[in-house]
Amino acid sequence: MIGLDTITLRNFLSWGDYNTTIPLANRGQCFVAGEIEESEAGADRSNGAGKSSALQAILWCLSGKTMYKRNPGNGVLNKFTENDCVVSLRFQNGSELSRIRRRDGNTELLYSKNSKSIINCTLSTTSNQQEQLERELGFDYDIFCGSVFFNQFSHPWMEMSDQTRKQTMERIIGIDRLSIYAEVTKKKRDRVELEQSKLKAIIDGLQLVITSLAEQRTAAQRLSTKFDNDQIIRIQTKLAEVKQYQQQTDRFELIDVNKLAEQWTIIEAIKTKIKVMRKRSRELEQQIEDLEAQEDKQKEILKAKIKKVEKAYEDVITSADEKTQTQIRSIEFKYKTTTRELQQKQSKIQGSILGIESVLGHLEDAIELWKAKEGQICSECEQEVPKTHTASKIEPKLIKKKELFQQKLDDESEYTHLEKELIQLTKINEETLIEIKEQQKATDRRLQVECDTATGKLRKEIEATNLVPQIEQLKTDKKQLDVKVENVEERLANSMPAKTLNEARAENTKQDLLIKQVARTQQEAAAIEKESNPHFDMIANLEDKLASKQDGLDRVNNDMVKHDLIYTHLHYIYRAYSERKKIKSFMIGKHRPYFNSRLGHYLDSFALDVKIQLTDSLSLESNLWGYDFQSGGERARTNLAFLFAVFDLHSGIHGRQCNVLVLDEPDHHLDEAGRATLIDIINDDLACRFESIFIISHNNAFRDVFPGQLTVRRVDRLSYLDETR
Repeated sequence: MIGLDTITLRNFLSWGDYNTTIPLANRGQCFVAGEIEESEAGADRSNGAGKSSALQAILWCLSGKTMYKRNPGNGVLNKFTENDCVVSLRFQNGSELSRIRRRDGNTELLYSKNSKSIINCTLSTTSNQQEQLERELGFDYDIFCGSVFFNQFSHPWMEMSDQTRKQTMERIIGIDRLSIYAEVTKKKRDRVELEQSKLKAIIDGLQLVITSLAEQRTAAQRLSTKFDNDQIIRIQTKLAEVKQYQQQTDRFELIDVNKLAEQWTIIEAIKTKIKVMRKRSRELEQQIEDLEAQEDKQKEILKAKIKKVEKAYEDVITSADEKTQTQIRSIEFKYKTTTRELQQKQSKIQGSILGIESVLGHLEDAIELWKAKEGQICSECEQEVPKTHTASKIEPKLIKKKELFQQKLDDESEYTHLEKELIQLTKINEETLIEIKEQQKATDRRLQVECDTATGKLRKEIEATNLVPQIEQLKTDKKQLDVKVENVEERLANSMPAKTLNEARAENTKQDLLIKQVARTQQEAAAIEKESNPHFDMIANLEDKLASKQDGLDRVNNDMVKHDLIYTHLHYIYRAYSERKKIKSFMIGKHRPYFNSRLGHYLDSFALDVKIQLTDSLSLESNLWGYDFQSGGERARTNLAFLFAVFDLHSGIHGRQCNVLVLDEPDHHLDEAGRATLIDIINDDLACRFESIFIISHNNAFRDVFPGQLTVRRVDRLSYLDETR
């Protein structure tokens, strides 16, 4: 934290060629007023006196920038003097910092710590000096402006465009830099993606070649293997045929064709009977399926009715609950409104009582003063003051005292009455809410009983739907029929003839053909054994080419794996930095609830009905018509509420940057009630965080409100400090 003690300025803006030292530490709440000589600008004018520039010098000394210009250059020089501009800061730890802007356009920066020079003009450039200073002090211009000069934006927060406000909030939270990281990562990822495309094209080409060679080799191998296998099979087939023909010839015997025909006639009659029985079995199976489907359909219809009844009662209960909740919210809103009005009346009466007590004190002092003068010698007429004279002065004051005392008693009585009325109002509100909730519970119970009764009847209908006996009887009949079919088929299989009629006739005439076939098959087997494989040379050539291309593909695939890993890593980083669902969403979600809480607190402090809060995307949403339809006074209070909430967020993230806080004209467009709330926030919320708070304003309503006051007076175009208290 930067602990400031004093600031000394010379020839800075409207401050002339003389040293002006302003104590900054332990000032408490200090009002900074401005006055301009009547002969120069007219009575009661304070704008342009130089009160803001006196404290702007702090920022210029630390950073070389102002709130309104990041490179002011010679703009900070006093135009009516001829000497250099010098601003010096003294810190609470004894360190000293001076920034000098010379008329020739050069800037010098001097910083000493424990009487030892840390920074001087021997450094190469002013930017190097500034970087070293920021490292020494832990100073950041944007963070410092957001926590010390935090209300110095070019437009109020609520009047910024959505995009500008969002970018500013992202800068405060610290996620604005993520877009830069995402852009850099995207460029790297795109370069890797381009290399991947080139490698992919090479891989695709090699794979096409390898695939083609592999297909050719596979085809050649398949042909070679097929040739060998076919050769063996053909030889074996021919030898088997020879053996088979010989065996058939050896066991050849004549078959009785007429007897075989009679057996096949009986077999065909049995098969016809089996077909009829199987058709009946399928009909029984279809009847069973139809009955089961009918039972399931009836049950589904009844279940659908149950769901419909339950849904109808659920909708009635939900509607009744929503109506009750609406009624409760209306009662609570009316209770809060009435309570707020009574509390405001109490505050007004309490202020009146304090004012009466102050006047009574003054009357007592005056009465005692006149009593002390009785019998004394008058300094003007040199005669004794008579009792009648003092009595004539005391009597009106006693009457006034009695009237005020009676008024005080009346106010206290009214205050007590309001207190009792608040208690009674709270009790009535609680009893009303309890009664409404009990009524809703009774309604829910009644509706639930009706629903249970209706669904119970439907469930009994489901239980009454039972086609099981019919289904079981049909299953029994089908089972008996299937057993009968199996028995008939088993007997048929046992009595089936070994050959058909055609087979028997063909076998009787085949013996001569078999003898001739044996000799011919033996000659064919001998010719097959002499054939050679024509595919060996082609397979060897294709394998050499395939091995060479595979080696090249493996090398390119290794490169592709490396590029895939790099691309995946860069793509993950890019998405993490660019998508709100990742890092941005996490950081916004971490700080948004706290900001909305503080914003709600300040909106309530300013007694605003319009509630505004940040969404997940850093946009604004409102409960009513929003900022655009507010009056000028409401806008001013809304702007301040948002400003203080941003300040709390800034402080919560970056911590307290300085022991001093500067508020430059925060009361712009505020009415009397708004100014009173602003004063309360300064005294209650901000005073405990800073040693000194400087409130700059040209509104005389702030005079005598704060314990400290500085007056900046401008005479003949130059500003002078008049420290009132």
